[in-house]
Amino acid sequence: MTFPEVFRAVQLRLLSSYALLAMWLRTPRIIWGDTWFNLVLGREIARGGLVVENRLTEQGFGEPCVDMQWLAHWAYFELTRLIGIPGIVFVACLLTVASVLAAARFAVVHGGATPGRTLLVGSIALTTIIGQTVVRAQTLSLPFMVALFCVLALDARAQNAKTWWLVPGTVLWANLHGSALLAPVLCGVLGASRLWDNWRAGRGFGAREFGRDARLTLALGLSAFASPYASELPGYYAATLGNSELRLYGAEWQAPSLSNCPEALLLAVLVVPLLVFGRRRLSTFQLLVCAALDFGAFKSARQATPLAYVSIAFLPAAADGALGGLLRFEVDRVLALATRVLLPITALVFLLGVPLGAARSLRHDFPPAFADRVAEAARGKGRLLIDEAHADQLLWFHPELAPRVSHDARTETMTLAYLKALATAYAEPHSPRSARWLRGYDLIVVDRASHPELYQELRANAGWHAVTEDPLATAYLRVDIATSR
Repeated sequence: MTFPEVFRAVQLRLLSSYALLAMWLRTPRIIWGDTWFNLVLGREIARGGLVVENRLTEQGFGEPCVDMQWLAHWAYFELTRLIGIPGIVFVACLLTVASVLAAARFAVVHGGATPGRTLLVGSIALTTIIGQTVVRAQTLSLPFMVALFCVLALDARAQNAKTWWLVPGTVLWANLHGSALLAPVLCGVLGASRLWDNWRAGRGFGAREFGRDARLTLALGLSAFASPYASELPGYYAATLGNSELRLYGAEWQAPSLSNCPEALLLAVLVVPLLVFGRRRLSTFQLLVCAALDFGAFKSARQATPLAYVSIAFLPAAADGALGGLLRFEVDRVLALATRVLLPITALVFLLGVPLGAARSLRHDFPPAFADRVAEAARGKGRLLIDEAHADQLLWFHPELAPRVSHDARTETMTLAYLKALATAYAEPHSPRSARWLRGYDLIVVDRASHPELYQELRANAGWHAVTEDPLATAYLRVDIATSR
Protein backbone atom coordinates (compact mmCIF):
# COMPACT_ATOMS: atom_id res chain seq x y z
CA MET A 1 0.00 0.00 0.00
CA THR A 2 1.47 3.36 -1.07
CA PHE A 3 1.73 6.50 1.04
CA PRO A 4 -1.17 8.25 -0.76
CA GLU A 5 -3.40 5.22 -0.24
CA VAL A 6 -2.63 5.01 3.47
CA PHE A 7 -3.04 8.72 4.08
CA ARG A 8 -6.48 8.86 2.54
CA ALA A 9 -7.64 8.10 6.08
CA VAL A 10 -8.85 11.33 7.67
CA GLN A 11 -7.04 10.66 10.95
CA LEU A 12 -3.71 10.23 9.17
CA ARG A 13 -4.24 13.42 7.19
CA LEU A 14 -4.74 15.14 10.56
CA LEU A 15 -1.51 13.60 11.86
CA SER A 16 0.31 14.80 8.73
CA SER A 17 -1.04 18.32 9.16
CA TYR A 18 -0.05 18.35 12.82
CA ALA A 19 3.49 17.23 11.96
CA LEU A 20 3.90 19.88 9.26
CA LEU A 21 2.52 22.70 11.40
CA ALA A 22 4.48 21.63 14.48
CA MET A 23 7.77 21.67 12.59
CA TRP A 24 6.97 25.09 11.15
CA LEU A 25 6.22 26.42 14.64
CA ARG A 26 9.43 24.82 15.93
CA THR A 27 11.57 26.58 13.31
CA PRO A 28 12.60 29.60 15.46
CA ARG A 29 14.15 27.21 18.02
CA ILE A 30 15.58 24.58 15.71
CA ILE A 31 18.95 26.31 15.25
CA TRP A 32 21.08 25.88 18.36
CA GLY A 33 24.61 25.19 19.56
CA ASP A 34 24.74 21.74 17.97
CA THR A 35 23.84 23.27 14.59
CA TRP A 36 26.81 25.60 14.62
CA PHE A 37 29.04 22.82 15.95
CA ASN A 38 28.11 20.64 12.96
CA LEU A 39 28.92 23.46 10.56
CA VAL A 40 32.25 24.35 12.20
CA LEU A 41 33.44 20.74 12.22
CA GLY A 42 32.17 20.26 8.66
CA ARG A 43 34.25 23.22 7.54
CA GLU A 44 37.32 21.76 9.25
CA ILE A 45 36.79 18.46 7.42
CA ALA A 46 36.23 20.13 4.05
CA ARG A 47 39.41 22.16 4.42
CA GLY A 48 41.79 19.72 6.06
CA GLY A 49 40.31 16.23 6.07
CA LEU A 50 39.22 14.23 9.08
CA VAL A 51 39.57 15.95 12.44
CA VAL A 52 42.02 13.98 14.61
CA GLU A 53 42.72 16.49 17.37
CA ASN A 54 40.96 19.43 18.96
CA ARG A 55 42.16 22.74 17.55
CA LEU A 56 39.10 24.82 18.35
CA THR A 57 38.79 25.26 22.12
CA GLU A 58 40.98 25.81 25.14
CA GLN A 59 39.50 22.75 26.81
CA GLY A 60 41.13 19.70 25.31
CA PHE A 61 43.28 21.73 22.92
CA GLY A 62 45.72 19.50 21.09
CA GLU A 63 44.18 16.35 22.51
CA PRO A 64 43.15 13.48 20.19
CA CYS A 65 39.63 13.95 18.86
CA VAL A 66 37.10 11.30 17.82
CA ASP A 67 34.70 12.97 15.40
CA MET A 68 32.54 9.89 14.95
CA GLN A 69 29.76 12.03 13.40
CA TRP A 70 32.13 13.29 10.72
CA LEU A 71 29.87 12.40 7.79
CA ALA A 72 26.95 14.37 9.23
CA HIS A 73 29.21 17.37 9.85
CA TRP A 74 30.61 17.26 6.33
CA ALA A 75 27.13 16.77 4.81
CA TYR A 76 25.67 19.75 6.68
CA PHE A 77 28.56 21.96 5.62
CA GLU A 78 28.33 20.97 1.96
CA LEU A 79 24.55 21.41 2.00
CA THR A 80 25.00 24.85 3.54
CA ARG A 81 27.29 25.83 0.69
CA LEU A 82 24.59 24.74 -1.76
CA ILE A 83 21.33 25.86 -0.11
CA GLY A 84 22.34 27.95 2.90
CA ILE A 85 21.47 27.47 6.57
CA PRO A 86 17.71 27.95 5.92
CA GLY A 87 18.03 25.12 3.43
CA ILE A 88 19.53 22.67 5.93
CA VAL A 89 16.80 23.64 8.41
CA PHE A 90 14.23 22.68 5.77
CA VAL A 91 16.02 19.36 5.13
CA ALA A 92 16.07 18.60 8.87
CA CYS A 93 12.38 19.39 9.25
CA LEU A 94 11.49 17.33 6.17
CA LEU A 95 13.43 14.31 7.45
CA THR A 96 11.67 14.56 10.81
CA VAL A 97 8.19 14.72 9.26
CA ALA A 98 8.94 11.96 6.76
CA SER A 99 10.24 9.67 9.53
CA VAL A 100 7.10 10.25 11.61
CA LEU A 101 4.82 9.47 8.67
CA ALA A 102 6.84 6.38 7.68
CA ALA A 103 6.43 5.03 11.22
CA ALA A 104 2.69 5.82 11.10
CA ARG A 105 2.34 3.98 7.79
CA PHE A 106 3.99 0.91 9.32
CA ALA A 107 1.53 1.02 12.23
CA VAL A 108 -1.46 0.90 9.89
CA VAL A 109 -0.20 -1.32 7.07
CA HIS A 110 1.92 -3.85 8.96
CA GLY A 111 0.74 -3.39 12.53
CA GLY A 112 -2.95 -3.54 11.71
CA ALA A 113 -3.66 -0.46 13.82
CA THR A 114 -6.70 1.72 13.28
CA PRO A 115 -6.04 5.23 11.91
CA GLY A 116 -7.71 6.77 14.97
CA ARG A 117 -5.33 5.14 17.44
CA THR A 118 -2.40 5.94 15.14
CA LEU A 119 -3.45 9.58 15.35
CA LEU A 120 -3.71 9.36 19.15
CA VAL A 121 -0.34 7.71 19.80
CA GLY A 122 1.35 9.59 16.96
CA SER A 123 0.25 12.97 18.29
CA ILE A 124 1.57 12.23 21.79
CA ALA A 125 4.88 10.90 20.49
CA LEU A 126 5.20 13.73 17.99
CA THR A 127 5.01 16.26 20.83
CA THR A 128 8.10 14.64 22.33
CA ILE A 129 9.90 14.58 18.98
CA ILE A 130 9.20 18.25 18.27
CA GLY A 131 10.40 19.30 21.72
CA GLN A 132 13.79 17.65 21.09
CA THR A 133 14.24 18.64 17.45
CA VAL A 134 17.22 20.79 16.53
CA VAL A 135 19.43 20.69 13.44
CA ARG A 136 22.10 18.22 14.48
CA ALA A 137 23.68 14.94 13.45
CA GLN A 138 20.91 12.84 14.99
CA THR A 139 18.39 14.33 12.56
CA LEU A 140 20.14 12.74 9.58
CA SER A 141 19.96 9.36 11.30
CA LEU A 142 16.18 9.34 11.82
CA PRO A 143 15.29 7.45 8.59
CA PHE A 144 17.80 4.74 9.53
CA MET A 145 16.31 4.47 13.02
CA VAL A 146 12.75 4.06 11.75
CA ALA A 147 13.88 1.58 9.07
CA LEU A 148 15.63 -0.49 11.75
CA PHE A 149 12.51 -0.75 13.92
CA CYS A 150 10.24 -1.63 11.03
CA VAL A 151 12.50 -4.06 9.17
CA LEU A 152 13.38 -6.03 12.31
CA ALA A 153 9.70 -6.17 13.33
CA LEU A 154 8.84 -7.70 9.95
CA ASP A 155 11.77 -10.11 10.20
CA ALA A 156 10.52 -11.22 13.63
CA ARG A 157 7.45 -12.63 11.85
CA ALA A 158 9.47 -14.44 9.20
CA GLN A 159 13.16 -14.24 8.38
CA ASN A 160 13.69 -12.25 5.20
CA ALA A 161 16.85 -11.94 3.11
CA LYS A 162 16.10 -8.25 2.57
CA THR A 163 16.85 -7.63 6.25
CA TRP A 164 20.55 -7.89 5.36
CA TRP A 165 20.23 -4.50 3.68
CA LEU A 166 20.41 -3.15 7.23
CA VAL A 167 24.14 -3.95 7.19
CA PRO A 168 25.23 -1.36 4.57
CA GLY A 169 22.65 1.03 6.00
CA THR A 170 24.25 0.73 9.43
CA VAL A 171 27.70 1.41 7.96
CA LEU A 172 26.40 4.75 6.69
CA TRP A 173 24.44 5.39 9.89
CA ALA A 174 27.51 4.73 12.06
CA ASN A 175 29.31 7.68 10.46
CA LEU A 176 26.33 9.97 11.00
CA HIS A 177 25.42 9.37 14.63
CA GLY A 178 26.13 7.11 17.59
CA SER A 179 22.54 5.85 17.67
CA ALA A 180 23.76 3.26 15.12
CA LEU A 181 24.57 1.14 18.19
CA LEU A 182 20.85 0.40 18.31
CA ALA A 183 21.24 -1.83 15.24
CA PRO A 184 23.24 -4.70 16.79
CA VAL A 185 21.50 -4.32 20.17
CA LEU A 186 18.00 -4.61 18.73
CA CYS A 187 19.04 -7.40 16.40
CA GLY A 188 20.22 -9.26 19.49
CA VAL A 189 16.77 -8.64 20.98
CA LEU A 190 15.28 -10.06 17.78
CA GLY A 191 17.29 -13.27 18.15
CA ALA A 192 16.35 -13.64 21.82
CA SER A 193 12.66 -13.04 21.11
CA ARG A 194 12.66 -15.64 18.32
CA LEU A 195 14.21 -18.21 20.66
CA TRP A 196 11.52 -17.48 23.24
CA ASP A 197 8.72 -17.72 20.66
CA ASN A 198 10.06 -21.02 19.33
CA TRP A 199 10.29 -22.46 22.83
CA ARG A 200 6.77 -21.39 23.73
CA ALA A 201 5.40 -22.85 20.51
CA GLY A 202 7.22 -26.13 21.07
CA ARG A 203 9.29 -25.77 17.92
CA GLY A 204 12.55 -26.49 19.68
CA PHE A 205 15.76 -24.48 19.68
CA GLY A 206 15.68 -23.45 16.03
CA ALA A 207 19.43 -23.75 15.48
CA ARG A 208 19.24 -22.63 11.86
CA GLU A 209 17.25 -19.49 12.69
CA PHE A 210 19.47 -18.77 15.69
CA GLY A 211 22.61 -19.04 13.57
CA ARG A 212 21.25 -16.62 11.01
CA ASP A 213 20.22 -14.10 13.69
CA ALA A 214 23.63 -14.42 15.34
CA ARG A 215 25.40 -13.74 12.03
CA LEU A 216 23.19 -10.73 11.36
CA THR A 217 23.83 -9.36 14.86
CA LEU A 218 27.58 -9.78 14.41
CA ALA A 219 27.47 -8.09 10.99
CA LEU A 220 25.51 -5.15 12.39
CA GLY A 221 27.90 -4.93 15.34
CA LEU A 222 30.88 -4.70 12.98
CA SER A 223 29.00 -2.22 10.81
CA ALA A 224 28.36 0.05 13.82
CA PHE A 225 32.13 0.38 14.19
CA ALA A 226 32.88 0.74 10.46
CA SER A 227 34.42 4.19 10.81
CA PRO A 228 37.73 5.94 10.17
CA TYR A 229 37.85 6.18 13.98
CA ALA A 230 37.06 2.49 14.54
CA SER A 231 39.90 1.82 17.00
CA GLU A 232 39.01 4.89 19.08
CA LEU A 233 35.23 4.36 19.17
CA PRO A 234 35.16 2.05 22.24
CA GLY A 235 36.95 4.71 24.26
CA TYR A 236 34.69 7.43 22.88
CA TYR A 237 31.53 5.57 23.83
CA ALA A 238 32.96 4.86 27.28
CA ALA A 239 33.60 8.60 27.72
CA THR A 240 30.03 9.49 26.71
CA LEU A 241 27.49 6.68 27.06
CA GLY A 242 29.44 5.04 29.87
CA ASN A 243 30.24 8.23 31.76
CA SER A 244 28.02 8.60 34.82
CA GLU A 245 29.42 12.09 35.48
CA LEU A 246 27.98 13.27 32.17
CA ARG A 247 24.46 12.87 33.51
CA LEU A 248 25.23 15.32 36.30
CA TYR A 249 26.04 18.19 33.95
CA GLY A 250 24.22 17.52 30.67
CA ALA A 251 20.48 18.26 30.83
CA GLU A 252 19.70 15.89 27.93
CA TRP A 253 21.45 13.04 29.71
CA GLN A 254 19.46 13.49 32.91
CA ALA A 255 16.22 11.69 33.73
CA PRO A 256 13.16 13.54 32.41
CA SER A 257 11.06 15.42 34.95
CA LEU A 258 8.25 17.97 35.02
CA SER A 259 10.86 20.74 34.98
CA ASN A 260 13.24 19.02 32.54
CA CYS A 261 11.62 17.55 29.39
CA PRO A 262 8.06 17.03 30.73
CA GLU A 263 6.90 15.78 27.31
CA ALA A 264 9.49 12.97 27.45
CA LEU A 265 8.32 12.00 30.94
CA LEU A 266 4.68 11.99 29.79
CA LEU A 267 5.45 9.68 26.87
CA ALA A 268 7.50 7.30 29.03
CA VAL A 269 4.66 7.10 31.56
CA LEU A 270 1.94 6.54 28.96
CA VAL A 271 3.86 3.73 27.28
CA VAL A 272 3.64 1.56 30.41
CA PRO A 273 -0.16 0.95 30.45
CA LEU A 274 -0.18 0.46 26.69
CA LEU A 275 2.40 -2.31 27.04
CA VAL A 276 0.57 -3.87 29.97
CA PHE A 277 -2.98 -3.83 28.61
CA GLY A 278 -2.22 -3.98 24.88
CA ARG A 279 0.58 -6.54 24.95
CA ARG A 280 -1.47 -9.19 23.12
CA ARG A 281 -1.42 -7.03 20.00
CA LEU A 282 2.39 -6.92 19.98
CA SER A 283 4.97 -9.51 19.05
CA THR A 284 7.57 -10.53 21.62
CA PHE A 285 10.15 -8.49 19.74
CA GLN A 286 7.99 -5.37 19.69
CA LEU A 287 7.17 -5.74 23.38
CA LEU A 288 10.81 -6.13 24.39
CA VAL A 289 11.99 -3.23 22.24
CA CYS A 290 9.33 -0.86 23.56
CA ALA A 291 10.02 -1.89 27.15
CA ALA A 292 13.78 -1.45 26.76
CA LEU A 293 13.51 1.95 25.10
CA ASP A 294 10.95 3.07 27.67
CA PHE A 295 13.33 2.10 30.47
CA GLY A 296 16.05 4.09 28.73
CA ALA A 297 13.79 7.13 28.42
CA PHE A 298 13.06 7.04 32.15
CA LYS A 299 16.83 7.11 32.76
CA SER A 300 17.74 9.79 30.21
CA ALA A 301 15.64 12.37 28.36
CA ARG A 302 17.93 11.92 25.35
CA GLN A 303 16.56 8.40 24.85
CA ALA A 304 13.01 9.71 24.40
CA THR A 305 13.57 10.28 20.66
CA PRO A 306 13.96 6.58 19.69
CA LEU A 307 11.11 5.76 22.10
CA ALA A 308 8.87 8.27 20.32
CA TYR A 309 9.51 6.79 16.87
CA VAL A 310 9.10 3.20 17.99
CA SER A 311 5.89 4.22 19.75
CA ILE A 312 4.42 5.58 16.54
CA ALA A 313 5.35 2.40 14.66
CA PHE A 314 4.36 -0.23 17.24
CA LEU A 315 2.02 1.16 19.90
CA PRO A 316 -1.11 2.19 17.94
CA ALA A 317 -1.94 -1.53 17.68
CA ALA A 318 -1.36 -1.87 21.44
CA ALA A 319 -3.66 1.11 21.99
CA ASP A 320 -6.36 -0.68 19.96
CA GLY A 321 -6.07 -3.64 22.30
CA ALA A 322 -5.87 -1.59 25.49
CA LEU A 323 -8.60 0.99 24.84
CA GLY A 324 -11.30 -1.12 23.25
CA GLY A 325 -14.10 1.20 22.16
CA LEU A 326 -12.62 4.33 23.79
CA LEU A 327 -10.96 7.20 21.89
CA ARG A 328 -11.52 5.75 18.44
CA PHE A 329 -11.57 9.21 16.80
CA GLU A 330 -14.28 8.41 14.31
CA VAL A 331 -14.88 11.07 11.65
CA ASP A 332 -17.79 12.49 9.73
CA ARG A 333 -18.14 13.96 6.26
CA VAL A 334 -17.47 17.54 7.41
CA LEU A 335 -14.16 16.62 9.03
CA ALA A 336 -13.19 14.52 6.02
CA LEU A 337 -13.78 17.47 3.73
CA ALA A 338 -11.95 19.83 6.10
CA THR A 339 -8.81 17.68 6.12
CA ARG A 340 -8.74 17.60 2.33
CA VAL A 341 -8.36 21.37 2.48
CA LEU A 342 -6.22 21.49 5.62
CA LEU A 343 -3.44 19.19 4.45
CA PRO A 344 -2.54 21.13 1.27
CA ILE A 345 -2.59 24.37 3.28
CA THR A 346 -0.30 23.02 5.98
CA ALA A 347 2.00 21.57 3.31
CA LEU A 348 2.26 24.99 1.68
CA VAL A 349 2.87 26.67 5.03
CA PHE A 350 5.63 24.13 5.70
CA LEU A 351 7.28 24.53 2.29
CA LEU A 352 7.38 28.32 2.50
CA GLY A 353 7.34 28.94 6.23
CA VAL A 354 10.22 26.76 7.36
CA PRO A 355 13.01 28.29 5.22
CA LEU A 356 11.59 31.81 5.65
CA GLY A 357 11.27 31.28 9.40
CA ALA A 358 14.82 29.96 9.60
CA ALA A 359 16.13 32.97 7.70
CA ARG A 360 14.29 35.30 10.07
CA SER A 361 15.63 33.42 13.10
CA LEU A 362 19.17 33.77 11.80
CA ARG A 363 18.74 37.53 11.38
CA HIS A 364 16.99 38.01 14.71
CA ASP A 365 18.55 35.48 17.09
CA PHE A 366 22.02 34.94 15.62
CA PRO A 367 22.96 38.20 13.87
CA PRO A 368 26.49 38.18 12.41
CA ALA A 369 26.89 41.72 13.75
CA PHE A 370 26.85 40.34 17.31
CA ALA A 371 29.65 37.92 16.47
CA ASP A 372 31.57 40.77 14.84
CA ARG A 373 31.27 42.95 17.96
CA VAL A 374 32.35 40.10 20.23
CA ALA A 375 35.34 39.36 18.01
CA GLU A 376 36.29 43.04 18.05
CA ALA A 377 36.00 43.20 21.86
CA ALA A 378 38.10 40.03 22.14
CA ARG A 379 40.89 41.34 19.91
CA GLY A 380 44.13 41.42 21.82
CA LYS A 381 42.56 39.78 24.86
CA GLY A 382 43.24 36.40 26.43
CA ARG A 383 40.84 33.70 27.52
CA LEU A 384 37.18 33.75 26.43
CA LEU A 385 34.42 32.01 28.40
CA ILE A 386 31.63 31.46 25.86
CA ASP A 387 28.70 29.21 26.69
CA GLU A 388 28.01 26.02 24.74
CA ALA A 389 25.09 27.59 22.85
CA HIS A 390 27.17 30.39 21.31
CA ALA A 391 30.76 29.14 21.15
CA ASP A 392 30.47 27.46 17.77
CA GLN A 393 28.33 30.28 16.37
CA LEU A 394 31.19 32.69 17.07
CA LEU A 395 33.73 30.22 15.69
CA TRP A 396 31.64 29.88 12.53
CA PHE A 397 31.77 33.62 11.85
CA HIS A 398 35.22 34.21 13.37
CA PRO A 399 37.43 31.11 13.29
CA GLU A 400 40.36 33.24 14.45
CA LEU A 401 38.91 33.08 17.98
CA ALA A 402 40.11 29.47 18.25
CA PRO A 403 41.58 28.20 20.54
CA ARG A 404 40.94 30.99 23.04
CA VAL A 405 37.27 29.97 23.30
CA SER A 406 36.82 28.02 26.52
CA HIS A 407 34.64 25.13 25.32
CA ASP A 408 31.95 24.16 22.85
CA ALA A 409 29.22 21.51 22.56
CA ARG A 410 31.65 18.61 23.01
CA THR A 411 31.33 17.63 26.65
CA GLU A 412 33.89 14.85 26.18
CA THR A 413 36.67 17.42 25.63
CA MET A 414 36.18 18.88 29.12
CA THR A 415 37.90 17.64 32.25
CA LEU A 416 35.77 16.74 35.24
CA ALA A 417 37.32 19.62 37.21
CA TYR A 418 36.35 22.08 34.49
CA LEU A 419 32.80 20.71 34.26
CA LYS A 420 32.36 21.11 38.02
CA ALA A 421 33.73 24.65 37.97
CA LEU A 422 31.54 25.60 35.01
CA ALA A 423 28.41 24.12 36.58
CA THR A 424 29.13 26.01 39.81
CA ALA A 425 29.69 29.25 37.92
CA TYR A 426 26.35 28.82 36.17
CA ALA A 427 24.43 27.94 39.34
CA GLU A 428 26.29 29.95 42.04
CA PRO A 429 28.21 32.71 40.26
CA HIS A 430 28.11 34.92 43.38
CA SER A 431 30.22 32.49 45.42
CA PRO A 432 33.85 33.59 46.10
CA ARG A 433 35.16 30.46 44.38
CA SER A 434 33.17 31.14 41.21
CA ALA A 435 34.13 34.83 41.26
CA ARG A 436 37.82 33.92 41.30
CA TRP A 437 37.33 31.36 38.55
CA LEU A 438 35.41 33.79 36.34
CA ARG A 439 38.11 36.44 36.70
CA GLY A 440 40.43 34.04 34.92
CA TYR A 441 38.64 35.06 31.73
CA ASP A 442 38.86 38.41 29.93
CA LEU A 443 35.50 38.15 28.16
CA ILE A 444 32.34 36.17 28.94
CA VAL A 445 29.39 35.50 26.62
CA VAL A 446 26.36 34.21 28.52
CA ASP A 447 22.95 33.05 27.29
CA ARG A 448 20.43 34.94 29.37
CA ALA A 449 17.69 32.29 29.30
CA SER A 450 19.90 29.23 29.80
CA HIS A 451 22.08 30.70 32.54
CA PRO A 452 20.07 33.46 34.25
CA GLU A 453 22.02 33.30 37.53
CA LEU A 454 25.33 34.05 35.79
CA TYR A 455 23.72 36.77 33.71
CA GLN A 456 22.24 38.50 36.76
CA GLU A 457 25.55 38.28 38.63
CA LEU A 458 27.58 39.80 35.78
CA ARG A 459 24.95 42.45 35.24
CA ALA A 460 25.13 43.53 38.90
CA ASN A 461 28.89 43.11 39.32
CA ALA A 462 30.88 46.29 38.88
CA GLY A 463 33.86 44.21 37.85
CA TRP A 464 32.24 43.38 34.52
CA HIS A 465 31.12 45.68 31.72
CA ALA A 466 28.52 44.74 29.05
CA VAL A 467 29.98 45.41 25.61
CA THR A 468 27.29 44.02 23.31
CA GLU A 469 24.24 41.78 23.22
CA ASP A 470 21.80 40.08 20.87
CA PRO A 471 18.28 38.78 21.56
CA LEU A 472 19.70 35.72 23.33
CA ALA A 473 23.09 36.53 24.84
CA THR A 474 25.16 39.31 26.40
CA ALA A 475 28.95 39.73 26.22
CA TYR A 476 30.81 41.08 29.25
CA LEU A 477 34.36 42.40 29.37
CA ARG A 478 36.32 42.47 32.60
CA VAL A 479 36.48 46.08 33.82
CA ASP A 480 40.25 46.17 34.38
CA ILE A 481 40.65 44.91 30.82
CA ALA A 482 38.12 47.39 29.45
CA THR A 483 39.75 50.40 31.15
CA SER A 484 43.21 49.44 29.91
CA ARG A 485 42.13 49.70 26.26
